[in-house]
Amino acid sequence: MADSQNQPHPPRPPLAFRVGIVGHRPGRLESADLPELERLVGDILGTVKEIVEEIGSNNRNIYADLPPVLRAVSPLAEGSDRVFARQAIRIGYEISCPMPFLKEEFEKDFSDSQAPGSVEQFNELLNRAEKGAGLVRFELEGSRSREAEAYRNSAQVVLNQSDLLLIIWDGHYHDKPGGTEETLLSARIQQIPIIWIDACAPHLWQLISPGESMPEKTVRKRHVPKPGCELKDLKEVVSDILAIPDSSGEKPEEDQFMRLQEFHLEKQPRRNFALLWKFFRNLTGANRISFLSPRIPPIESPPSEIPPGDSSSTVNRLAGWLKPYYDWPDRLAENYADRYRSGFILTYLLAAMAVGLALFPLVAGWLSAEHHTGLAICMILEAIVIMTILGLVFFTRKSRWHSRWLDYRMTAESVRQLKLFLALGGGKPFPRMAAHLMHYGNPSSTWMTWYVQSIERIAGLPNERVDNSHLRECLLQYDELLNEQIIYHRQSAAIYSKIEKRLHRTGELTLWLTLGACLTHLLPVVIPGIHLPPVFGNILTFLCGFLPALGASMAGINHQGEFRRIAKSSQAMCDQFLRLADEARNLRETISSELAAEGESTFIKVTNLSRTIANLMINEVSDWKVVYQDRPPVLPA
Repeated sequence: MADSQNQPHPPRPPLAFRVGIVGHRPGRLESADLPELERLVGDILGTVKEIVEEIGSNNRNIYADLPPVLRAVSPLAEGSDRVFARQAIRIGYEISCPMPFLKEEFEKDFSDSQAPGSVEQFNELLNRAEKGAGLVRFELEGSRSREAEAYRNSAQVVLNQSDLLLIIWDGHYHDKPGGTEETLLSARIQQIPIIWIDACAPHLWQLISPGESMPEKTVRKRHVPKPGCELKDLKEVVSDILAIPDSSGEKPEEDQFMRLQEFHLEKQPRRNFALLWKFFRNLTGANRISFLSPRIPPIESPPSEIPPGDSSSTVNRLAGWLKPYYDWPDRLAENYADRYRSGFILTYLLAAMAVGLALFPLVAGWLSAEHHTGLAICMILEAIVIMTILGLVFFTRKSRWHSRWLDYRMTAESVRQLKLFLALGGGKPFPRMAAHLMHYGNPSSTWMTWYVQSIERIAGLPNERVDNSHLRECLLQYDELLNEQIIYHRQSAAIYSKIEKRLHRTGELTLWLTLGACLTHLLPVVIPGIHLPPVFGNILTFLCGFLPALGASMAGINHQGEFRRIAKSSQAMCDQFLRLADEARNLRETISSELAAEGESTFIKVTNLSRTIANLMINEVSDWKVVYQDRPPVLPA
């Protein structure tokens, strides 16, 4: 493991690519030409390796300066898995081996096999992989009483870990749970690109893109790949998988590659002088005035690889490895949020000040010719304030503080979700926009999602036995994350609710004071004999103009900040996290007994819980982004 050092720019993940295998065991490879099948699999894996290495060579500006990592994902079962694994090891792929059972139990699948020496072949492949590019063993603690479920879980891990899935299939649909056909259907639902090799000679093969229909059945009542695929066709598929999404529009700010480059060129923020927002928040939302230091602590760079096993748990090591990938966009998002929020607060307050400066000569009695100097000073100051407002809004837009804040916050929160999945075999917890909000853009087709997927690829599978102890560690981390979110959202709901109410009440107060000033001004008209001193009358006129402007500024800050919506959303999120925290604690307490009970295994329950937590957090940040996307910096007109 490389030592973590401070670095001047956000980390670029190393390039990684994963090819998974799903296929028949020997009983359904009777019609196969095994030497030809093995040669074809080797040609495909070799071509993929060449393409990935070429992509890495041509894109050194978006990936870490490290050799590409190629992984072959296979449980190393008999038949197709071992044909695939032998070629992958020979070509130089790392082997990621998700087993449906703990290794000792999984070997029983082969000890009962009709093929002599199958267990020895299994262990030989493990040894060869370990001595070669590398080996990861991810052993699920499946139960023989729920054997189909165990195989299904293992197959799902293969899908989670596959950027491209190779399927060796004879074209016949069987209803075997957890088998090749079921996994094929799952892969299509999850929109994983597929290379389908016919398990029957002459081993035609076909690329099946997400959404593409399967070939019709032949007269022999089976599906057969369409002829004509060539190895060069793989280049487009692999390139599309690794490509940064296209721009979502014609505007430069919508160019995803440019936005990724902008992120990579960000520098470590050392000082934050945009402290007006935090001062305003603390004063109005927390009733305190505190000293705010502009200093920002440095961010560490991530190690080049996940550290090997030590005294800490796999869960903690994964979280530590992810931390710099989270800290960078998180710190940048906070910095740009402070600039954006401080900017619009200052803009609205300056707008009220401009009105006050325009009216001040009336109070000071500078409207006569002999006081032209004072009048001129006020007009000059008013012009300066207005130019400051125009310049601040223009600079904020040009510097893209608003959109950078939104993008970096989305990136940080998406990286945070990986903590829920990596220790359980991965997954793709990436944001999905509701259909009625697609006008705001698809967050899964952005540079942010590309960046998070790249991190997820290089993380891969951990070396782990997924037993009771490991699942408890996962649940403990969920507890920590949920409690952290509960505290954050509880505080957020209280602070933003108080800010919204106080801004609203201040606006109401300015209106009542204005009404009072107007009525006072009318007293000499309504009640004969009452005379107001000219200076007092001028002050009332000033208040009648300035107070509404101040109230409008409070309303503008309230509207721009969406404080009421944030408060309500945070309260709802707090309630949901409290419910999920109870579920996590209950699941941890009953984990041992549940493994022996009927129904779903604890692994599935923990996985489902992690998915629920991630979906809740991702949907919340997607909705949050939509809300603030409609709040770009504007003139306080």
